[in-house]
Amino acid sequence: MRYRISSRLSALAALGAFSASPAFAQHHGGAAAAGPNAVAGFALQQEQVNNQQQMYNQGQLAIQGSTLAHIQSQQTLSTLSERNQAQLDAQTPRVPSSPTTTGNLHF
Repeated sequence: MRYRISSRLSALAALGAFSASPAFAQHHGGAAAAGPNAVAGFALQQEQVNNQQQMYNQGQLAIQGSTLAHIQSQQTLSTLSERNQAQLDAQTPRVPSSPTTTGNLHF
């Protein structure tokens, strides 16, 4: 859809540029060229706005993509950190503790 609109606007802009040429103005008079120039100017302006909107949208998608990548990398780092901690805990020597008493001591 955007391609059709863009190609139509490009064709309209080309027509406006052609109608603004000195040869066209000589054959059709300066006043006759004012209408097509205004249309071509509007078409060119609209195409620029569309291009800017498309650039903005692409920028937003890039930001979203980098944010998602950042979140995924943070999750990966957290998982690796948990695994490393579990490995360290498993390698740490355990000191046997003395049994605790749960009742009264009688001497």
